[in-house]
Amino acid sequence: MMRCWQEPGVCDHAFVQSMNVAKDYVCDEHRTKEEREKELFQKAKEDYTYCKKYIKELEEKYPSLKDLI
Repeated sequence: MMRCWQEPGVCDHAFVQSMNVAKDYVCDEHRTKEEREKELFQKAKEDYTYCKKYIKELEEKYPSLKDLI
């Protein structure tokens, strides 16, 4: 059985690993925790860049928004 880090009750994976190996995997395509964290961090960087650009555009369009903070 393998443990799913997103849904710990999921144990229906198609292959068997030792508990020491299985604890570092997630069920989504059997990625390791490290691989998943890297992917989530990359997505966060993209979202952050987009949001900063979007906020700048809004502040240029509506200068009074700067006064809200």
